Amino acid sequence: MPSGFFEVGWDVHIKPCGKFISIGKQSVCADTVINRVHFEKQDAAILTEVHAGLVTGLLLKYCKEDE
Repeated sequence: MPSGFFEVGWDVHIKPCGKFISIGKQSVCADTVINRVHFEKQDAAILTEVHAGLVTGLLLKYCKEDE
């Protein structure tokens, strides 16, 4: 990743969700691993695509706990 990628992502997308509460259940659907993260203001799902043992995609999705 380019220099500063994670810092900018954290400041723009994670900080506005509020205080970290907990990590929810993990699920696997085909080549995508979904980790649920609970925050004070907004929950999120982190979708990680893995092909042949390599991470090929990463997506942050704002969601409700049960989505």
